[in-house]
Amino acid sequence: MTNDLEIRHCRVLVAVSEHGSVSAAARELGLAQSTISETLLSLERVIGAPIMLRRPGKEAVLTVAAQTLLPHARALIAASASALAAVSSENRGIIRLGAVESVSSFILPRALTEFRSRWPSVEVQINIGLCDKLRERVRHAELDAALTLDGSQNALAYQDGCSRSLSSAQLRLVVARRPPRGNQNVRRTDLVGRTFLLPDPDGAFPAL
Repeated sequence: MTNDLEIRHCRVLVAVSEHGSVSAAARELGLAQSTISETLLSLERVIGAPIMLRRPGKEAVLTVAAQTLLPHARALIAASASALAAVSSENRGIIRLGAVESVSSFILPRALTEFRSRWPSVEVQINIGLCDKLRERVRHAELDAALTLDGSQNALAYQDGCSRSLSSAQLRLVVARRPPRGNQNVRRTDLVGRTFLLPDPDGAFPAL
């Protein structure tokens, strides 16, 4: 058992001081009178002095020791409220995350599931867009961060101290098991003039 001053001690002491009696303090805090009395006895053991003077025919008043403790009790209550507010604000924030469609469809779902298991009170808002537009929105503080794709030739253009390369991107060409010209392999010249469907026409895949 510790002899530390607790927030419950402070709340009861302040309530008794402001409302004049144990019964009134109990009504204010929504507690039983027995709970208020037990808390006051616990506080007396902590400080080693009586809390209230009980005089026949008159209302009980706080002792000098209790009066001395009052401003410190109020300060501890305020510090506790401030600490809880800071933690609540930090854990219930909103992250505005931008991503290209391919990343949001195939990579983010698993990552978001793990993120929410660790920080369930943080809301992640996903914004889908093209690479250049997403970077522009981050620069204008419209997004907190963005996941984009950069070609090897222009990747260094965005290394401004606020960006980071998470992994290298590879462009894969997927064709039917049987080549279009008998048994010949597909060559670069065979692809010239062909039409390709890309998820982000203004992004990095065309450059790759």
